[in-house]
Amino acid sequence: MAEKTAHSVTIEAFMYPSEDRTKVAKAVSFVVPGAKIHDESVESYYGPPIIRMSAVIRKPKEVSAALDHIANGLSDEDRREVIGSINDRLDKEGNFYIRFSKQDAHDERLVVQYKGDVIKLVVKMVGYPYKRENAKKDLVKIFEKN
Repeated sequence: MAEKTAHSVTIEAFMYPSEDRTKVAKAVSFVVPGAKIHDESVESYYGPPIIRMSAVIRKPKEVSAALDHIANGLSDEDRREVIGSINDRLDKEGNFYIRFSKQDAHDERLVVQYKGDVIKLVVKMVGYPYKRENAKKDLVKIFEKN
């Protein structure tokens, strides 16, 4: 990716009391390699605390590398699905949302997932001023097969 198309990449996953932190961290790190993961304890409805694991990448080269890793790691089917659903995944502020299976990420596979135990990724698109159509074009370029 030659030009800057995104300001940042934010990743988030929840670790439940029954899960091993090392395994969840491995999954999160696979989705965005090199991200410095931070843990935060959050209150659980059922009692035991849940750990929110998150990281934000802002350096342009790291953002670009993360997006390339994600785009190249998707299956052709998931890539087509992501491109076809850009309109639904991109909000009016320029945030692009995509969720991955936490279990598949632990097994070093990027699989798009809509619900359940997921790793959430938010890409903040570039724009001065922000133009949705430009962001959509940039996202198609990112996810098209090289």
